[in-house]
Amino acid sequence: MTSLPSLRALDRIRQTIQTLKLGPNQNSPVVTEGWTYNVRRMQPVSITAATAISGTLTIANAYCASPDGNGDCAGNNNGNLWRESITPPGASTAFVQNFTYL
Repeated sequence: MTSLPSLRALDRIRQTIQTLKLGPNQNSPVVTEGWTYNVRRMQPVSITAATAISGTLTIANAYCASPDGNGDCAGNNNGNLWRESITPPGASTAFVQNFTYL
C-alpha cells in the first residue's frame, strides 16, 4: 500500500522553483523554464525550456525502472538517475540515455 506524501513534502514542493523566466525582464523572457518534482524525494522529473522562436526542449528523468505518474518509485529509488529522455524542440522522438552504476 502506498502512503500519502506528508505535508512537509508538499510544502517543499511549493518552495522549489517551478517556473523560471530568463531574459532582460520578467515581462519579455527569452527562455521560460518549467520544473516538476517527485513528491517523495524532491527529484526533478521533468524540465522544460521554452522559447517563442525555437519551441520547447523537454528533459524527463526517471529514478527507477517504472515510476508512477508522479515520478515516484515504489521503494526502489536509491537517488541515482536511471533514465533520461531529451526531446529537442520540434522533434517527435526523444533521445534516451540509460544509466548503470557499479
